[in-house]
Amino acid sequence: MATYTASILIGHSHPNHSGIIPTHELFLSENSRPAWILVPHMPTEEFRKKIWIPSVENMLEDALLMINAIVLGNKKIRSSLNQFCKRISAVEIYSVPDIERRKIYKLSRKEYEGINIKLCLSVYEQSTLKKQLIVLKEYPFEMEVCRTSFSRSHSMWTGKTLRKGIL
Repeated sequence: MATYTASILIGHSHPNHSGIIPTHELFLSENSRPAWILVPHMPTEEFRKKIWIPSVENMLEDALLMINAIVLGNKKIRSSLNQFCKRISAVEIYSVPDIERRKIYKLSRKEYEGINIKLCLSVYEQSTLKKQLIVLKEYPFEMEVCRTSFSRSHSMWTGKTLRKGIL
């Protein structure tokens, strides 16, 4: 059974109160095969969850690409991806050749300029994304990044409770 190791709230900031007014949620499921799962914040019959299988080395950029293509409906990004993927709602991004994928990432960064969007990224203790956060410096949108400052977990194997960090 796969576990979620990160989540992203996608939406807009309030002009006076910070925080986020979410429209969508994106969850990173990791274990044997990672997957990004996109769902609307308020589910509707028309919008079914979308699942992308990311490249391991660029999982975070793949999430940002997914947001740009599906949530924002960016036509340039969708067109670039459609050359390699049959359906934009179910993409195995690693099937896009590395050189082409880098071009699409660069285009995606540019297409975010001037877009009114805010992302709140929560990265859990064992997430692969911890080492990929630096790429966020290249994106212009509003964001908040939340990392684990305290955790308490129970080990089924040792019977002990493990605590890390401070509250």
